[in-house]
Amino acid sequence: MNHFPPRREDSEDSVRISKLSRAAVDSTRLATIGEQLFCLTYSGIVTIDTTTGAATPYAGESFEGYRDGPVATARFKDPAALVGVAGDVFVADEGNDCIRRISAGQVTTFAGAPRRLDAGFRAFGFGVDGPAATARFVGPMGIVAVGSVLYVLQADSDIRTVDIATGQVGTVAANFIDIPERPWGMRDLVAHGTDLYMCATGLQLILKLDTLTNNMTVFAGRINLQGTTDGPRGTATLDTPVRLTQIGNDLYCTARIVAPTIRKINIPTGDVSTLKYAAISGSGGNGGNSGNSRRTLSLIREMNDFVGLGNSLYAMSYMDVGDTYFLKMDLPSDRSPAIAAWVRAQYRNRHGAPATLATLETPSARRQKTRNNRKSRKTRNNRKSRNERRTH
Repeated sequence: MNHFPPRREDSEDSVRISKLSRAAVDSTRLATIGEQLFCLTYSGIVTIDTTTGAATPYAGESFEGYRDGPVATARFKDPAALVGVAGDVFVADEGNDCIRRISAGQVTTFAGAPRRLDAGFRAFGFGVDGPAATARFVGPMGIVAVGSVLYVLQADSDIRTVDIATGQVGTVAANFIDIPERPWGMRDLVAHGTDLYMCATGLQLILKLDTLTNNMTVFAGRINLQGTTDGPRGTATLDTPVRLTQIGNDLYCTARIVAPTIRKINIPTGDVSTLKYAAISGSGGNGGNSGNSRRTLSLIREMNDFVGLGNSLYAMSYMDVGDTYFLKMDLPSDRSPAIAAWVRAQYRNRHGAPATLATLETPSARRQKTRNNRKSRKTRNNRKSRNERRTH
């Protein structure tokens, strides 16, 4: 009797720590553009080699502040997020209350103004719409692009828009469908198609904003109900979600309280599940002594941020000043390709020819074919018996 290839323990449905290294940066935020991994420090941006964990300066000096100009001498103050659009990089410079643009090796202020040049505005603490030069932001902490429009999540939970072509800045007038009012304490911003997703930490929710209608709805979790219950949308609960990232059709969020919990939310269905960890070690994720395992688990508990890249999560764990670690966590793999390859190999071994979609049969089709063959044989035998009786 043939069976599908055996599953290796933990390899298919567990997160595996495959990389753990010391990072030569003081940072709590990560970002990606394409296949490039970025680390945002308090004064600038560096790139991270996903193989070695080595950090290379990308933009900004080693001192925080505000200065436009060449990437090597420009200054930032607590950049919080970035996004790539048509070869340019737009940075949410949270400490300077503005959106910066990196293009052709130069850093410019794309929209807003730094707080130290506009102290009177900052004292009032509200945003101003209008042309890029006169618009004002309040602690931009998240930025994504939908087409030619930038969406910026502010520290006061307002969502601002910036037209890349014109520089015009506006504020999204969201229609709150199933929550009573605008939530406070929103964190992170992820774009999937024309929809935006964000953490409403205090409400224990993941919210969804349809940018075509400006409707804001609850995507996952139950309002003001903290928990770790998995299941379909409407029944699953979240535990203070603070970080959000996306890989394909799945969202991943981390919890503030019950770390190192990582929850997966399927975007098409809204189903919530909890990832589990495979062997945890201090070097390669393939076992190791208990001391290394405990150390790695402690680093996961202190995980400040993570982002999705390929089929892995990359995380920064900030234990103390000058004590930052870089982790790579491989996600569970899809067994469908392996199963399909196994089925084709079985067909080739039996029939001497490669299998195609036309020749492969589903298990139900094979069972029905067997029943039909048995019925045909029974019919032939009955006919043969009748013919023999007639001749005698």
